[in-house]
Amino acid sequence: MNRFFDVVKGREDFPSNSEIYKRYIKLAWPAAVEGMFSILISAINLIIIGALGTNSVAAVGIIGQAGMIIQTIARALSVAGTAMIARKYGEQKYDEANDSLRYILKLGLISTVIFCAACFIFIDPILIFSGAKQEYMSEAVIYGRSFVVSLLFLNVTTILNSGLIAAGKTREMMISNIAGSIVNMGLTYVLTNNVLGLPSFGILGAGLSVIAGNLVSLAITVFYMHTGDSRIRIFGKSSGSDRNRNRQIMSLFYSALSEKLFERVGMFLYSIMVASFGTVDYATHYIVMSLDDIYFCFAEGLSRASTAVTGNMMGQGRPDLVIAYNSAGRKVGLVTDIIAFLIYFLLRRPLVALYSSDPAVIDLGENLMYFVACVGFVQTQNLIYAGALRGAGDTKFVAAYSLFDIAIARPIITYLLCFTFGFGVYGAWISMVLDQAIRAVCATIRFRSNHWQNISFL
Repeated sequence: MNRFFDVVKGREDFPSNSEIYKRYIKLAWPAAVEGMFSILISAINLIIIGALGTNSVAAVGIIGQAGMIIQTIARALSVAGTAMIARKYGEQKYDEANDSLRYILKLGLISTVIFCAACFIFIDPILIFSGAKQEYMSEAVIYGRSFVVSLLFLNVTTILNSGLIAAGKTREMMISNIAGSIVNMGLTYVLTNNVLGLPSFGILGAGLSVIAGNLVSLAITVFYMHTGDSRIRIFGKSSGSDRNRNRQIMSLFYSALSEKLFERVGMFLYSIMVASFGTVDYATHYIVMSLDDIYFCFAEGLSRASTAVTGNMMGQGRPDLVIAYNSAGRKVGLVTDIIAFLIYFLLRRPLVALYSSDPAVIDLGENLMYFVACVGFVQTQNLIYAGALRGAGDTKFVAAYSLFDIAIARPIITYLLCFTFGFGVYGAWISMVLDQAIRAVCATIRFRSNHWQNISFL
């Protein structure tokens, strides 16, 4: 029987290559497709909104980075939850896994309500700080308030999804999130285009649609958790409070939160610098970034699969299988990298033209698509190995290199390239490629060092 690594050749229970690929792909494909499909529908939404004009596109885009900051705590709790719940599943301690999910859900609800309320009230100064221009400020306020409300439902769904991913139920997560995205897209079209005899609600219609879509995803997620053979539940039997377990969750959470905060702060500064170039450059940047996000979210699905399978295998005391599964994941990722490169490179102009008929936007966007085509190779490498490190509990290291790269190096490099050297918006994209390359090197070296095998974990 073939083996991935010489160090495990002596184990008779080591699966074949085909078994490893089959299990990894079974876990990864729903998470990857869900991420890609959801962002693809968001891209179609943007195309629909683009019919309202360039100002409307900029109005939707400008709240994006502030919205990501609101999601930071929920995403960090999701990372901590996936690592802990996957480990407990590997140990077959299902009641403790569910108690872990309930604990992070409680923390997520409290923080989400506080942040969303504050952002709803202070939406104007937040948008001004984000770099919003006067010509689309009124639309940005209308959409921004709706978007903040939608995050109440999105954050809860994000946390619950950590349980589904850890339990290997990525297919159920895919269905719930895609269903919500389809509702969002359909309502956006209906409420902004005088369909079914309804008046056009303009940018408000787009905001109401995202609320409805996120609510649908949440409802379906809760349904899946309490039907069939699901062992992951937010209601039901409890094993009791465990201070040591909660302390471990908080340790994972603080590291993940640091990483997410560094990422958001860095991206926020990055977005502000790009917004300063003007409406056309910013709208083009946002359009191209949304195209990049389609494949990024696909690769992020592979990352979540790596987190889950790593946690499961470490719970079973099998670091050898962690190495094997993540090696398989990287090879799968390389194949999808090549496919993404060909699509983005060959169809760069038609893809941008889907979003805007403005010749200036299309010309600039076509040039920026060269960066989108190339960045996937290092982006996927980083996401898969960083996901594995999180699943092993090595979240502090991921937070450390994120601090250096995203919060410090990337804003400085972006400023120098954009303003000091005069590359403008091109400098922002060169900076992004360098940022992903640095993170890929850090995550790969750490994973191959095997230090993660010695992380203390309950």
